[in-house]
Amino acid sequence: MRADVIHNPKDIMNINKAEILRNICYTELVYSRINKKLNTKFSKRQIEELILKILKETEEKFFSKIGKNFYIINTKNNIKITINSNTFRIITADKIEKRRRFLKPNMTINLTKLKPHHFPLFYKWWNDDEIRKLTSEKDGPIEPKEVDKILEAHLKNPGKHDFIITADKKPIGHILIQKKPRKKHFEIYIAIGEKKFWGQGIGAISMKKAIKWFFKKFPLENILQLEVLTTNEHAISCYKNVGFKTIKTIHRKTFSDTYLMEFYRAISL
Repeated sequence: MRADVIHNPKDIMNINKAEILRNICYTELVYSRINKKLNTKFSKRQIEELILKILKETEEKFFSKIGKNFYIINTKNNIKITINSNTFRIITADKIEKRRRFLKPNMTINLTKLKPHHFPLFYKWWNDDEIRKLTSEKDGPIEPKEVDKILEAHLKNPGKHDFIITADKKPIGHILIQKKPRKKHFEIYIAIGEKKFWGQGIGAISMKKAIKWFFKKFPLENILQLEVLTTNEHAISCYKNVGFKTIKTIHRKTFSDTYLMEFYRAISL
C-alpha cells in the first residue's frame, strides 16, 4: 500500500495569489487542451484573457496547493484551473458541471437529533447510486436490517453525534460528527439525501450549524476534520466556502484518493 502523501499545511495556507498572477505562462499544447476541455474555439489570446480574468476574480480561499500543483476553483464561471506550482505553467482548465439552484425564499434549515423513526430515510439514501458514488465506494445494496443495526449502534455510541437536516421541517439529509478510535480529532460527514435540494447552498448552511454546535459542545476541541473524494468538486467548493482548509492527499490501495480538510475554531462563521 502506498503511504499517505502529506503536504506542509504552511504551503497550503500561505498561497501567494499575486505571485501566481505575475508568473503564469503557457505551453503551445495547453491552448488546444483547454479548448477541448471547455468545448470552446478560443484563440490563444482569448484563452489567456479568460484565465487571467478568472484568476483575478477568484477569492484566495479557493486557491489550494496539493502536491506539485495549484488548484483554483471558480464556481461563478464553473471552471477549475490547474497550475504547476514550480513553473507556474497552466496545465489545464476543466468545466465544473453546473447544478446551482437558488434556495427557496424564507426556507428554514435546521438540524434535529437522529431518532429511530428516521431510520427508513436511510434505506433510500444509502442505496442511491449517485449519492454512494460521491460519498462511499461500497458495493452492493444495504438491506434495511443492516441500516437499522448501524444506526442503532450510532445512537448507543457516545462518540457519534447524528443529525437529520430539515428544510421547512422536511427531512432531506444527514450529518454525522464522530470521534473514531485512535483518531486525534473529530470528523464530520454530510450527505443531502433528497437530490432535488442539491445545489441550493443547504449543505453549507447545515455544516455551519453543525460546526457551531460542535465547538460549543466540545470547548476543548480546536480542530474538526473531514475527508472528501478528490473528484467531488462541488463538495470541495462547499467545504472551502464554509472555511475548511486542505491539509493533505490520502492515497489508498483499494479506494479512490481523498483530501483531508480541517476547520479551525479560530475561523469565524
